Amino acid sequence: YRSADAVVAVTKPFCEHIDAIRGKPPATRLIPNGTLEQFFADTDRDRLGVPDDRFLVTFAGTLGIAQALPAALEGAARVNGDAEFSFVGEGPVKQLLEEQARGLDNVHFHAQIPLRSITPVLAGSDALLVTLSAHPTFRQFVPSKLIDFMAVGRPVILAAAGESAELLELAGGGIVVPPEDPDALADAVRWLRAHPEEGAEMGRRGREFARTRLRSSLAAELEDVLLEVAR
Repeated sequence: YRSADAVVAVTKPFCEHIDAIRGKPPATRLIPNGTLEQFFADTDRDRLGVPDDRFLVTFAGTLGIAQALPAALEGAARVNGDAEFSFVGEGPVKQLLEEQARGLDNVHFHAQIPLRSITPVLAGSDALLVTLSAHPTFRQFVPSKLIDFMAVGRPVILAAAGESAELLELAGGGIVVPPEDPDALADAVRWLRAHPEEGAEMGRRGREFARTRLRSSLAAELEDVLLEVAR
């Protein structure tokens, strides 16, 4: 860090941490994760086999330890009969999650879907789920999928703390619940199911915020940093 002419990081806590170590100008440049135009496209909705009259919550991404998904399954169990959960993707804990979900007829697992094909699945959901572990380390992280999900225009349920929670609250794009809290997650699902108009407004605000985080614009910011260093 100290020998670099410039440093770029994707969250404010990362920038603050690096600046404390670096101890000299220029300050670390914040260039956050962004989203792609494809997530804003109007598209046919793919409900993954879930009937239209069922409230569908979708998680799409890596099924790993950092995502703390056992707690999400516990939350799904609390709303069994009121909402469906789809988990789309692969990862090191998928088999364990499938075993934990036995007996839950409202939980469905699907194979990983290519990025180019995921938008209809996200758009077909009534709410999108983003989760992180409750370990303090993850307070500094912002999952890149958070911006993608907001771009789709569906309300996001974020089970995380710290930087990502502050971002979603700033955007007004969904509901923040404490990480690894099944009761709070279930309450958020029930609230969105009972308040579709408010959920639609959250989706609209989230999409509006995501427009400020286009990856093409952020790439231009990174280009500026590289050109400054090259001079």
